[in-house]
Amino acid sequence: GFHKPRSRLGDYMVKVARDSIADVDLVALLVEPVPHVGIPEQELIEKIRQSHLPAVLCINKIDTVAKKDDLLAVIAAYSEAYDFDGIFPISARTRDGLDELLLTIEKLIKSFKKHIKVLIPYSDGRLTAMLYSRCEVIKEEHTENGLLADVFVDEEMENRLESCTVLKEIQ
Repeated sequence: GFHKPRSRLGDYMVKVARDSIADVDLVALLVEPVPHVGIPEQELIEKIRQSHLPAVLCINKIDTVAKKDDLLAVIAAYSEAYDFDGIFPISARTRDGLDELLLTIEKLIKSFKKHIKVLIPYSDGRLTAMLYSRCEVIKEEHTENGLLADVFVDEEMENRLESCTVLKEIQ
């Protein structure tokens, strides 16, 4: 993640963190409970703003905060910097807040992915491989005509699977 690099490995890790937003469906910005948005966080927030991706703020280490009211200052500082889709005080050590965070992330991801049914001919192994690597397969059935699958897809995969789509939107 973002930190002040003290080695070539540190430089590489910061570069990866900066560049990683390009290949994701959702951004989770993890910060410590400090009521100040630092320069690295401001840079990441700007990348989030430019990406137009859903984003949640995770304020970690809440088990180290003496007064829970102190979290309000942290929430206020980050809320002023960006309009996050959710703000979650969490503790990775005690697992406080993680269930709510994970449920929200799941809802956000599913809100912009479509649930469709596709029938992929067995002769199209490339598309089947892509289905398993890039989609969330909910249910599958092997039929005489090919693989029948209920999947959650993003827009790009929906377009690639268009010729195989049986049902456009499953409720």
